Amino acid sequence: GVNSTTAQSVTTKPVSGRTYGFTPPIPTAPGSLTFTGVSGTAMTLNWSDLSSNERGFVVYSSSDGVNYSFASQTAAGITSSVQSGLTAGLTYYWKVYAVSEGGLSTALSGSQITTTAQTIANYTFAGSTGTFTALTTPTNPALSAGDVDDGYFNNIPIGFDFWYMGTRYTTISASTNGWLTLGANITDASYTRDIVSGGAPRPVLAPLWDDLHLQVATNVSI
Repeated sequence: GVNSTTAQSVTTKPVSGRTYGFTPPIPTAPGSLTFTGVSGTAMTLNWSDLSSNERGFVVYSSSDGVNYSFASQTAAGITSSVQSGLTAGLTYYWKVYAVSEGGLSTALSGSQITTTAQTIANYTFAGSTGTFTALTTPTNPALSAGDVDDGYFNNIPIGFDFWYMGTRYTTISASTNGWLTLGANITDASYTRDIVSGGAPRPVLAPLWDDLHLQVATNVSI
């Protein structure tokens, strides 16, 4: 039951002129802002939830780092937000706040540029006037899996930055069946003619549309 003291405190009218105030706590700001899934039109913001009393998170964006506008909000405990409808090749500035009844936390800030779309028209071919030196001591990578008939060599460094469709690549993987993939490991040395259905990592370079058989693995040199 309710004792007399509690009952009196509930039913007694407050003293005239007395003011009661309630100040909710401000949540701790989120941390560790990172960006994934960056393309020409979208990116995903990721952060760490460092507060135990937020009601959610709000995201603000800017194209100049000065003037920000509301972009989106999430529920409490959600630590990522997909931002779409962006412009290719533009740097976006972001602020993420934890929010509670007490207000906004301090901002977690960061910036990320969207990728620039490329088309085949960006690539031109012309005869070279340079001289070339034949390889005398090439490196022969070891097969990552399979054999000389159906195998592959993964994560081969190419020695320079290769940009394709706005993405930077520094490695290739090679199938003994005559195709290459940029920046990803091969897990199945399919015949080249079978990868049209999407079974190989993209992007793929496949100049020979066939089922090949290397005589020896050392025929692959870098």
